[in-house]
Amino acid sequence: DGKLLVAGQFGYHNGMVVHGVVRLNPDGTRDNSFNAPFYPYATVNAIAVQDDGRILVGGEYTDAMYNIGITGPNRITRLLADGSMDTTFAAGAGALPAAGSTAYIRSIALQPDGRILVGGRFGAFDSEAQYQQLIRLYPDAQTGVDDHIGRDMLHVFQDPSTRELVLRGLPSTNGTAEVLVHDGAGRLAFRASVSV
Repeated sequence: DGKLLVAGQFGYHNGMVVHGVVRLNPDGTRDNSFNAPFYPYATVNAIAVQDDGRILVGGEYTDAMYNIGITGPNRITRLLADGSMDTTFAAGAGALPAAGSTAYIRSIALQPDGRILVGGRFGAFDSEAQYQQLIRLYPDAQTGVDDHIGRDMLHVFQDPSTRELVLRGLPSTNGTAEVLVHDGAGRLAFRASVSV
């Protein structure tokens, strides 16, 4: 429909209060039919639109950074087409920090089978502490693989022209990381150690 989803850390668009994510009409005006549930200071870093039109967002926000009366998971949310929270998205507590650390989501990519790849910095996803920095979720947000990437922070994104999933480490990440690639059924298809 030509509309744009814009994410970040902001409090206003064109003089109107809006936080985390806003949808714009093709002429740049705000689409007033879209109202995301975020409170001030919620930062949204990643957006992915599922085939059914529901919108996955991830970032640097906690369960306390939703509008009054709304509760939700930490750092990942699924929105309906009007911006309201999709309460059927079973992400539990969401992405949680490791002890003495912080957590955030930087990347969300969708696989052709509907599974969701989430990348960033986190020590656990809900109660799953073995998944750190990169996790693959089923469309209903339950974890879908038994293997995990090591503790170096990685980003995952999908190249829109080739639909390939690309992993990228930050410049501050150095040493080695283990790369695990799974097929659509969750089976390990490729494993390698790479220098980062």
